[in-house]
Amino acid sequence: MASAWQSRSQGVRILQLHPLSPGNGDSVPLKAVVHARTNNTALIPLRYDVVVNSESTHNSNRSSRILRGMQRAARWVIFDARAANERGRHAPRMLRIVPTLIVSVTAAAIGAWAIFVGLAYVGGSDIGMIPRFDSVPTADLADLTRATVTAAGVIVGIFAVVYAYRKQRVEEAAGRRADSELLGKRFSDAVEQLGHDSAAVRLGGVHALSRLADDDVTQRPVIINVLCSYIRLPYSPEDAPRGEREVRWAVINTIAGHLQDPEDVTTWCGVDLDFSGATFDGGSFNGAKFIGCDVTFEGATFVGGVTSFNKTEFVSGDVSFGSGSSAPADINGGEITFIGARFVGGSMTGILTSIRNGGRMTLAATEFANGSKFWFSACDISDGGSISFGDIEWRGSTIRGGIINFAAARIREGGALEFEGIRMEGGSIDFKGLELSGGEICFDQAVFTGGKVSFPESENMSGVVSFHAARGADQIVTPWPVSVHPHRSTRTRSE
Repeated sequence: MASAWQSRSQGVRILQLHPLSPGNGDSVPLKAVVHARTNNTALIPLRYDVVVNSESTHNSNRSSRILRGMQRAARWVIFDARAANERGRHAPRMLRIVPTLIVSVTAAAIGAWAIFVGLAYVGGSDIGMIPRFDSVPTADLADLTRATVTAAGVIVGIFAVVYAYRKQRVEEAAGRRADSELLGKRFSDAVEQLGHDSAAVRLGGVHALSRLADDDVTQRPVIINVLCSYIRLPYSPEDAPRGEREVRWAVINTIAGHLQDPEDVTTWCGVDLDFSGATFDGGSFNGAKFIGCDVTFEGATFVGGVTSFNKTEFVSGDVSFGSGSSAPADINGGEITFIGARFVGGSMTGILTSIRNGGRMTLAATEFANGSKFWFSACDISDGGSISFGDIEWRGSTIRGGIINFAAARIREGGALEFEGIRMEGGSIDFKGLELSGGEICFDQAVFTGGKVSFPESENMSGVVSFHAARGADQIVTPWPVSVHPHRSTRTRSE
């Protein structure tokens, strides 16, 4: 199935999903109907058609772009439908009626005779398999016949119960198939709405997909991927059509709304979210609980507004703005806030991430527990960009364990790392290999009671490293004092 899909997907520009109509064959190129096959036996047709129209590759309207972004999601729809067939979601295959009747009548006759012979033998009469009724007393023959009929009736009743159970299973399978077809139609209708030119209709498509994910748990990961695919579509805030920002924010709010309670039956917790390459100009994930899942922002661009993760929880998962093996995120004038967030055994990586043009990442009042990691090695902060764990506006973060790593980071002119008012009780902050060239690192009013802060021993750092009114720094920070060449900061700070 996978190879067939891959061979048919080369060069595809437009993908459309429609309710399935009956057909035969594995696949037909151009306006193709794809069927699953197991051991060369065609299964009942899948929930969806996959229709490839190569003549429309030149079409650049909105629907085309959205459908292109959903190819990967459609592939999983096909795989899920195939799995549904294999689980017996559709009606089981029935035996042919005439052979079944012949076998059933023959088996019933043989069974009745065997019962009669057995009862006679128990009663002391041996009539054998060939009838010899003279060996049975006449007075007992009627009783023996009644007993045989009763036993046969019990067996028939058992067969009737089995038949009724099988009939119920067939009816239930038919009901599930009808439900599956209805859900498939709802999915295709919602996708069509999501590709509409009207923002109001697209909003309706977002809510329709959300309701469908609540109703059909088997399609939930597919629908989440479709919504993430929408966010990953090319987007420019300046050139976006009217209402597009509201649609994108509605998608984000829908995802965040399903991540509030991990115990809810409609929760989306535990499902990976892929926003790689997306453009953000705001949106709220506030209060979400990312538990056991990965959230990817690699290659994403934050160009304005505030994308907030305030009071969120990250447990045993990874939030990635750059892993080092793919394009990193670019925080170019936008702001990302994690105010009041908790990291427990999870990690946030931002290797090679760029923060510039006033871009900002705020982690004030955040808690880092044991096992958590904040890994922004080799990141580049400049031109008013900053990462803040605490400042004059927000209470500093509490670092109880874990690792905060800025090894080989570049803090250039106008860039800053802010740790004002943090409380460090354990864990480590690593600046080894740091390149400080006109930037600023501030630990003013920080309180150090445990852990370790490591700066490079090189004296080639040029900028500002401040520990004004900090307590316990001389016991935690190495080397102490930190050697740095004076440099006039270009940033405006309140005393």
